[in-house]
Amino acid sequence: MTIEYPKQDEHAALRRILEAAAQATPVTAAFAHLFGYAYPGAFEEAKEAYLRDLGSATNDHSERLTRLEQVFAPRAVISPLAALIALQMLTLNRSGRPDAISFDEIVELLPGKDRTQSEEAVSELKHRGYVETVPVLGSRHGRVRPTLAMFLAFDKSATGNDTRLDAIEIAKTWLLDPSTTSVDTLASKVGWEPRRLNPALMALRDYLPNATWSNEIHQVYAETYLALSSDEKFSLKELITSGRVD
Repeated sequence: MTIEYPKQDEHAALRRILEAAAQATPVTAAFAHLFGYAYPGAFEEAKEAYLRDLGSATNDHSERLTRLEQVFAPRAVISPLAALIALQMLTLNRSGRPDAISFDEIVELLPGKDRTQSEEAVSELKHRGYVETVPVLGSRHGRVRPTLAMFLAFDKSATGNDTRLDAIEIAKTWLLDPSTTSVDTLASKVGWEPRRLNPALMALRDYLPNATWSNEIHQVYAETYLALSSDEKFSLKELITSGRVD
C-alpha cells in the first residue's frame, strides 16, 4: 500500500499533533509554538518537506521488502491434488522418517481415484522436490518417498507439528544440555514421539552436513548421536538467531 503525505487541509490537525509530541520536552514545545507562529510559512514548508520525505522513504522501504521477499521466500503454486497427496502421505506416515508407500496406495486414498491425474500430481511433487519415486514394473512411480522438503512444507498442516520451530527447540536444548546430543536422552528431555522428533532431526542433519553424526542406525529415531564441536555450536547459535531452518 502506497503512503501519501498529508494534504494542506490536514495541516491544522498535524500542527497540534506535532506540538503535542513536542510536549515531552518543554523547551522543544516552546520553540515549536514560537516557530509555528512567528514563521508560519517556513513552518508549513519544513513540515511538508519532512512528511514528503517520510512517505517516500516508507514507500521505498516497502518496495525493497517486496523484492527481498520474492528473492528469499518465493511462493510455489501447487495444484490442489498434489497438495492433497502430500497431506495424505504425511498423515499416513507414523515414523517421521521418509518411509516410502506404493503409488497404488496413494490412488486408493484419493476421491475419484483417477490414476492419470494422480500420476501427474506425483510428478508435480517430484519436480518441486517434495517426493522421490522408485519405478517398479508396470508403474512409472512405483513407490513414493517423502523428502525433508515435504515435512518442512506440509507437516504443520498434516499433523500440527512445525518442523522448523521444532528444529530450533532442539538446537536450544543441545546448547543448554550437551547430554541431549544422545537422541534417546533428547527424546526423554523434550517428550516428543518419534513422529514429531524425526523430521526436526533430519532438518538439523541437513543444516549441519559436516557435523560428526553417528553412523549407527537407530531402530526408532532418524539419528542416534551428534558430537558438538565449537563449529556446530556456533552454527546452532546462528540458526537460533535466524529463527528458521530450511
